[in-house]
Amino acid sequence: MKGPERRAQLIEEATKLFSQKGFNGTTTKEIAASAGINEALIFKHFENKEALYRAVIHEYVERSQRQGWHDGIRDCMRRNADADLFRKLISYVIEAYRAEPVMQRLVLFAILEGYHEEADRACHLPKTLQREVIQYIVRRQGEGKIAPMDPAAAFQILFGMSRSYAIGKYVYKLKEMKVSDASVEEEFTRFAVRALVVESKRKRRHP
Repeated sequence: MKGPERRAQLIEEATKLFSQKGFNGTTTKEIAASAGINEALIFKHFENKEALYRAVIHEYVERSQRQGWHDGIRDCMRRNADADLFRKLISYVIEAYRAEPVMQRLVLFAILEGYHEEADRACHLPKTLQREVIQYIVRRQGEGKIAPMDPAAAFQILFGMSRSYAIGKYVYKLKEMKVSDASVEEEFTRFAVRALVVESKRKRRHP
């Protein structure tokens, strides 16, 4: 097997094991055994286990559609399209877990083990974008368009409920999660609009 092919194989095997046992619970010996090679061969491609871990994260970020999704979220905020933004965030979170459940397990392990920088790099909604959304909520609250509440709590209405659903369905694989993603996205969006958008509340009181 050529160098690039071997490197790709090691990243693939490491991804599986890191997602199952976390960084601390996975050894390079186990990764080598899973790949069917001698452990020493790992260190011909990666300086150490940390370098392999970073390569796993980098590979995921490179192949993901994150940037396109992020651009779509920012476009909604530029247009002050509250309902579109809510729908985009909710569908984006669910899609991330549906498309890459193995990597989302790895991210959860990274957070639990204290590898916050690595977790944020791989997270489908990094902290920088989370802050942008919270700042948008603050601005729209100032304009009287979003209900007054803690903006971080308002963000969690969008992010938290969709993430909880996606983890249950695609990470925990709960059998009772039989509802379709499209239906969940629509219902969650309706709920978010009713809970957050001031203008929507006025229309309901004065049809």
